[in-house]
Amino acid sequence: MLRPVDRLNLGFFSLVLAGSIVHREGLPGAGWWMAFDVAVLAAVIGISRRTQDWPFSRAAAARVVFALLVIPGVFTQVGFVVRASGRPDHAAEVAEVDRWLFGGNDPLEALEGIAHPLVSELMQWAYVAYLVLPPAVILVLATRGARPVAERSIWSMLCIIYMTYVGYYLCPTSGPNIHSNIGAPGPCEIEPLPLYTFQSDLPGVWLKRDLEELVFVGELTKWDCMPSGHVAIAIAVAVFGFRIGRVWGWALLPICSAIVVSTVYLRYHYVVDAVAGAAVAWLCLGPLERLYARWQRRQAFAGAIDHGKTL
Repeated sequence: MLRPVDRLNLGFFSLVLAGSIVHREGLPGAGWWMAFDVAVLAAVIGISRRTQDWPFSRAAAARVVFALLVIPGVFTQVGFVVRASGRPDHAAEVAEVDRWLFGGNDPLEALEGIAHPLVSELMQWAYVAYLVLPPAVILVLATRGARPVAERSIWSMLCIIYMTYVGYYLCPTSGPNIHSNIGAPGPCEIEPLPLYTFQSDLPGVWLKRDLEELVFVGELTKWDCMPSGHVAIAIAVAVFGFRIGRVWGWALLPICSAIVVSTVYLRYHYVVDAVAGAAVAWLCLGPLERLYARWQRRQAFAGAIDHGKTL
């Protein structure tokens, strides 16, 4: 039987496949990307069938590992689909909304007043921690958490990730780190706009510059600001930490808070798309997860009735 997570994966990758087909003329390696999507769809069905009789923790861990393998690929694919679609970059409009929210003042330029090399170093490490924390916390939930909580947490995490990817397509937005007098941290095909005037490029004290360049080069998708996946997923990780236990929650909370702050401090994101990321987290962890919990209760009730009939 297909679990809700499987249905979510099937729906999202079907959507990405459809987008690749529609924009195939301008999509580099369109055939390979479409083959990738078909392979993922087949793998989702195969995993669902193969794990039917597995213990929940093992089946959940298999789905998490599978997601870790395919999500980096689809993240890059969505970026290429956005570029192939010819949709405009909304960086200038988003920066203008930021200034409007702050009464004509720019929040990113204002943050430079409190910048310090040690703070910049710590913020860069926090930003990179985003790559490790979500899979680690989800794997712990899958193997140690109560089944209903773990199931809907995994579902919610994927919902957040996929909703941010859809947002990239609906509102392509390149980051503030590209559009300033300082220039992008690395080679970039996007023409910089004169949106910001900074006094420094936020130097660190150790590996800040190396990590910054590594993130920029490795992130092939450059129109990925709206909404902020870093903010949305950091909030989810903090919530999931408390679902594992209070110690986990209080240990993860400062790290996740630093990730949220780093998105704007380090000029990867605008304030408005950080707020949009928080809204995505609220939607997936709040109303949508309550709907999922209601479905879980109905399924459990129906299973109890069926079990009673067999006695």
